[in-house]
Amino acid sequence: MTLNEMSEEYLRNVAVLERQVCELRERLDSLTPSEQYQAKRRICTLEQMISEGRATAHYLAHYYERRVPVEQTTKRRRGRPRGSRTHTDLRRRYPKGVIPSYGTRTHSSGVSGLRAVLSGRYDAK
Repeated sequence: MTLNEMSEEYLRNVAVLERQVCELRERLDSLTPSEQYQAKRRICTLEQMISEGRATAHYLAHYYERRVPVEQTTKRRRGRPRGSRTHTDLRRRYPKGVIPSYGTRTHSSGVSGLRAVLSGRYDAK
């Protein structure tokens, strides 16, 4: 079985699932509230399966097509990732004693410790 044949098979299965969703939606008004709840949950599950089936079919159909040259996909970045902070950045941002791990205070570190320091609960000794 080739990838295109597998892709077509996925699309046939998606069509079957879509028919099931249509049938459930048509019967929805004639059901009791508890049955409606179960039918809506089933519809959500089927719609997710439809979406995944379409994505897989597209992936299989276009598997051998490369849009980006190999050189661009293996390019490495230098330095630390954007958005990551180091201890040096924190030391520059806050004065000594405000961050518990760099100051002289012995209370708990972390967000709650920093909030305690900033709120003035711990005075400098």
